[in-house]
Parts: sequence; C-alpha cells; structure tokens
Amino acid sequence: MMDPSAPSPDAVAPRWQPPALAWLLLFFYATALLSIGLSEDWRLQHEDNGALHTSFARAHLDLGLSRTRAHDIFFTPTTGVGFFYSHHPPATSLVLAGAFALVGSDAPWVARVVAVAFHLASLALFVALLRIHLPPALALCGGVLFATVPMSAYFGRMVNYEVLCLTGVLLQLFGYARWKTGRARSGLGLLALGILFGGLIDWPAFFVAVALGLAEALAALRGERAAWRGFVAIGAVASAVFAVDLTHLVVANGSLRGLLDVLGSKQQGVVVTVASFVEHELAHGRRYFGRAALLSSALVAVALLARRAPLVATLGAAAHPRVLGRWLGASGVAALAYTLAAPSWAIVHAYWSFYFLPFVVTSLVLVLGALAERWARGGRVGWIAALVGAAIVFDVGNTAVRTLIRRHGSPEPYAIQRTLDLRRDNIPPRSWVETPAPDVTAR
Repeated sequence: MMDPSAPSPDAVAPRWQPPALAWLLLFFYATALLSIGLSEDWRLQHEDNGALHTSFARAHLDLGLSRTRAHDIFFTPTTGVGFFYSHHPPATSLVLAGAFALVGSDAPWVARVVAVAFHLASLALFVALLRIHLPPALALCGGVLFATVPMSAYFGRMVNYEVLCLTGVLLQLFGYARWKTGRARSGLGLLALGILFGGLIDWPAFFVAVALGLAEALAALRGERAAWRGFVAIGAVASAVFAVDLTHLVVANGSLRGLLDVLGSKQQGVVVTVASFVEHELAHGRRYFGRAALLSSALVAVALLARRAPLVATLGAAAHPRVLGRWLGASGVAALAYTLAAPSWAIVHAYWSFYFLPFVVTSLVLVLGALAERWARGGRVGWIAALVGAAIVFDVGNTAVRTLIRRHGSPEPYAIQRTLDLRRDNIPPRSWVETPAPDVTAR
C-alpha cells in the first residue's frame, strides 16, 4: 500500500467541520443549477443530444429489444427501415428507456432528471474522493466548485453519454483511492464496478482504466508490492468489458466500421492542426471552467510532470499525497488522451472536455487550500494569498454566471432544427406536440 502511515485528512488544517446542513445545502444548490429549464424542450446548444437519445429509447420501448438488439438505432416508421448508431455502447438509451417506462412519460423533463440524478451521484463520489485526502472543509469547497463550474452546471444536465459515464469514472477513482489507502477489498471491488458500469456507457471509462493500470505497472516496476495485483485486476476487468462492448457492436451492426470511422473522420469538415486544436480547447476551458481553473490545473500538472507527487501535498496539506498524485494524474492524462483520439470531434463538441472535471476541480481545491494555509499564517504574504484566493473564487463565479446566462438565454437554431428532424425522421416521443419553431434568428 502507498504511504499507510500518512496522516488522516482530519489531522491537517483547516479544522472546521461543516455541519450536516452544509452538505445538504451543497446538493440543494447543485440540484437548483442543474434544474434550470428542466421542463423545456430541447432548444439550447448541444441539447439535440436529448432528442437523439429519446428517439433511441423510444425505439427500445416501441420495437422491443429483440428488434433493436439492445443497441442505439435510427428507425423510420414510415419506411420500416432502421440502421444502428455504432459510435458508442448502448447503455445510455437503455437507462433512459427504463426511466420512461417507469415514469410513464418520455417528456424532456424525465430524460433530464435521469441526467441530473447521475450527475448528483458524481458529485457525491467526487466529495467522497476528496474526503479521503483533504479535510472536510476543503472537500465541501470542492463540492461547491464542482457544482458551480459551467462544464458541470450546464453540461451536467445534458442527456448524453458523458454525464452517465462520468459517474463510472469517478467510481473508478474513488475505488482506486480507497484501495491504495488501505481499504483493499472494498476499494478494489468499487474500482472494478466503476470500470464495468462506465465501460457499458462510453469509451472514456477505458481511458481512465488504462491510465490507472499503467500507474500501477510503473509502481510495480519500482518495487511496490500489491501493485501487480492492481494492474492485473484492472486489466482483466477492462478487457472483459471492452470485449463485451465490441462484441455487441459487431452483433448489432455487423462490423466495427462505424466505430473505426470516427477515429479517421473529420467532424463537419473541421481541419485540425496543433494550433487550432490548442486554441479551441483553451477556448472551451476558459468558457466552461474559467481562467483561474486553467491556471490552477497548469500549476498542478507541472507538479505532477516534475515527478514530485508529494509536492501536491503542499497544495492543500493532503493526506496520502502519492495516491492523490497518482489518480489525479491518471484522470488528467485519460481526459487528454480521449480528446486527442478524435480531435476534430473534440473541437466541435465542447462537452468532450467533460472528463477533465475531476482534474480541474481538484486542482482548484488544492491551490485554494494552499492559499488558505498561507493566509492562516498571517503577515503580508498571507494577505496577498487571501487576495489571490478571492480572485480565484470570483473568476469561477463570474465565469459560471456569464456562461449560464448566455447558454440558457440563447436558443440555438441548429439544436431546434436537429430536434425537429430527429422527431420527424425517427420514432417521435409520445409527449411531443409539434409547434412552430421559435424565431431565434434575431438573437
């Protein structure tokens, strides 16, 4: 095990213990942000994904799993012709179909409630993950930041693969941290469960599993006992789930061509260069995380790349700093590798950066924790640290307010038209009553 004698996070400052009400208010706050426009039709940027998955789920319910082969399918009722969408595993639409059947409605609010529920579960897992390493006050701070940044507050309600898969990813990270800090049996089981659940949702779960597996392999080569067991366990579970996903794609679609085409295709004709990719990803980061978050992430990334994971401990007085550095680095590398796997798609779809949430928010918490420690010592430098911390908090809040107002207040013509096309060309939701599309050209 890594550093079994490391202090408990309760033994490091700050010592304030948040009351139970504070945690309840955190989830109330997160729910309120995620519930903005809960019952609205699919009309905002990227919300046509909700219409897409509603169509897939409706196909499962109307045609039956034997006809859909439990996979995402575009089915045109007027012709009786369907074809499979083979870019992703199918669990998202299956979960949605179950929710529709349970509630008895396929209205947008039902689909959004599913996404919100999963994202609140991700929030709970993230806070629990931080709680392993940091005092409760900093874990609570991390929860507030996680709920606030627009990548979470806006995209956390989006009905698509990312929201559900992040829950599996965080379950992996939480299980890994528990295992490496001395809770071997339950931790390793949760890690395996995270790979299984996340892997049935979408591919990024495997990127995280590979990153954690490589971290264990490197630790084993450095002589760490039990690391080989982790490497073998992660590799075995990830390989088995990946094989199931690929087999299902072949059975449903007849080949893997649809999936392989994504890696070599140019989304909407986007031409990718190193400069254009970096420019767009930084733009996504500034808009959906904020400048302070990007700077904090860069600082922590430098600490990790310098192979001085214990340095992370100075950014927040963390317990088990090596374990923290390992899963934090793995989460960042996995998110970056995913965006690089199909860069033109990542440029067009800002929510491909959704998987950076654990790395970016943890980096913010560590930097704020370090600033709080310096402020507690007093003196002139302490006041400078307090001002820097206040500037970071202001930037996060300002970014969130500006982005959420812009996104929720600006219906997007493409999303509205795409939703209409999906409903007309595929099985429409039973809750849909066609109305004229609003005029958004003047906005």
